[in-house]
Amino acid sequence: VNRFAAGLQKLGVEPGDRQIALRQGIGLFASHPWFVVKRAESRGFDRWEVWPEAGEPYGYVRQNLFPAEGDVISDGAYIIAELQGAAAEPVVDFIYSQSPSYPCRDTYVLFPGPNSSSYAQWVLEGTGWSATLPPTAIGKDLSCAGPAKSKSNMRQS
Repeated sequence: VNRFAAGLQKLGVEPGDRQIALRQGIGLFASHPWFVVKRAESRGFDRWEVWPEAGEPYGYVRQNLFPAEGDVISDGAYIIAELQGAAAEPVVDFIYSQSPSYPCRDTYVLFPGPNSSSYAQWVLEGTGWSATLPPTAIGKDLSCAGPAKSKSNMRQS
């Protein structure tokens, strides 16, 4: 069991639950958000993010480029928001089904974006999850066209 999963188990999250956490690494001037996701039928977590180096099969959108519990080149990572169980289901499904076709998947610009913050905001808006990226998430205000916002009322835990 990785450190992330162990931490969730201490909070009473059952291994079979769908789970998602929006994590962020802290940099000196900016931050890097990513999602740590677990499907109910999965044994482990997947990490989804946009990274400055494109790769196959999804361009700049990367799945498991780094370990789910890993950090980035920063002074530490922390959880911004998390969902579990039925509340996580639409967000988990959106990330797996829509991330491969993220509208900005073939473009990365550190400033002003699109970048990792643009992707995280796109997921939040596409799912209706009310989690809020911090002011250091430069690029979150850059819009990428994509699926219409969900009418579901996601809550931040």
